[in-house]
Amino acid sequence: MSVTDDRPLFTNWAGNESCRPQQIAYPRTEEEVSEIIAWATRRGPPIRVVGAGHSFSTICLTDGVLITR
Repeated sequence: MSVTDDRPLFTNWAGNESCRPQQIAYPRTEEEVSEIIAWATRRGPPIRVVGAGHSFSTICLTDGVLITR
């Protein structure tokens, strides 16, 4: 039996940290960022923001919503 995970995979640029958040969001405007935050606040998943993914630590990893560029 094989198990698949349909959650998206996020990996930092070095490849040493990764996670499978519920959603990876790519907002283009401040309004879209506000909508994503409001949605997550209503539903409860944690929110993390990552820029270029250069962190070597787990600070940007989440199983909730990952906001990136």
